[in-house]
Amino acid sequence: MFERYTEKARRAVFFARYEASQFGSPEIDTEHLLLGLLRETRALRLKLESSGTSADKLRESRVENNLRRETPYFRRSSCQQCVQASFGVRGG
Repeated sequence: MFERYTEKARRAVFFARYEASQFGSPEIDTEHLLLGLLRETRALRLKLESSGTSADKLRESRVENNLRRETPYFRRSSCQQCVQASFGVRGG
């Protein structure tokens, strides 16, 4: 299945799986993919950090949400900025 993916995409999915396992999740969710992409893509990581947050802050947010038994989520604006940056899209 993964043979059609680029090496970079495979590593991002590998990191996403690792992030999911660190949270005890049996499946890879959106936030795990974001964290996997942040580990793999330096430009994306720098863009996120320039917006005032980091992968560590996103992980902490995930842990806090789990402790409160809320549905896990990340700040929409941070996720949106990361996705836009990864595809070179300017958001409004």
